[in-house]
Amino acid sequence: MPVIRQARNVSCNFIGHFLLIMKVVSRLRLILIPSIALIFIVLSIVPYSFFIKNIGGILVYKNDGTIFYPSLIMSLLILLLITFLIYRIVTRTLIISIDDNHQLITFLYPLKFSKRQYRFEDISAISFSFWHTRICNFKRLNFKADNSVYKITDFEVSNFRQLEKSAVKNFTLSEGNDFRCLTETQKSDELNNSIKFDINQAKSYRISCYMACGLAILILLSDMFAHSDRKIGLGGDFICVCFLIFSVLKIRQANNIIKKYS
Repeated sequence: MPVIRQARNVSCNFIGHFLLIMKVVSRLRLILIPSIALIFIVLSIVPYSFFIKNIGGILVYKNDGTIFYPSLIMSLLILLLITFLIYRIVTRTLIISIDDNHQLITFLYPLKFSKRQYRFEDISAISFSFWHTRICNFKRLNFKADNSVYKITDFEVSNFRQLEKSAVKNFTLSEGNDFRCLTETQKSDELNNSIKFDINQAKSYRISCYMACGLAILILLSDMFAHSDRKIGLGGDFICVCFLIFSVLKIRQANNIIKKYS
């Protein structure tokens, strides 16, 4: 028995040491990649039709052979929008790594080939920011180091809560985009506000997911009893099933968050 107990202690110590040296690295939400690709494809339809090959019956030339200027203007505006979106993606795609063992935090902009590393004591403060929209609400975590500010949101990061927990543990919590200093009581209030936001956010997207589940089920049932010439096909059914599974998983995630903090 002592040998078994000793083996267990060694195993626990090893696991504890392994967890201690693990880094918290922000992970991009995988769903953003196909979503962004779809947005670019949709936006590219008009300029592609105008400058390369006409598709979708988009009017490029008038009957007399002259350019249809509204389509030209629309194409140029969309190209400007695409350029702006690419610029934002390149400049805002950020990966953060927090290494408790070596007391280091790394900010990597992979698309800019830029990397900055700081010791924990070089991070003067962190803060929360909240975005409220009609569709959904988002939380942003801000890091201040020297004259630089690094920002990351739960919209783009799948393990945001894990990153947030590590940041609150290791750095000084402040308030707002200007990093106002807080008393201990105010810090507690700020953390409570953050938890309330998490609960309200989970309730918000849980409702959206319930609606998405209902829509997916309705489409699948309608397709089941539809005439053969009106069926959406296996591809459409597969998309609906994937959408249904994703919505159910998000509902489960929301319920766990609400149960954890309520």
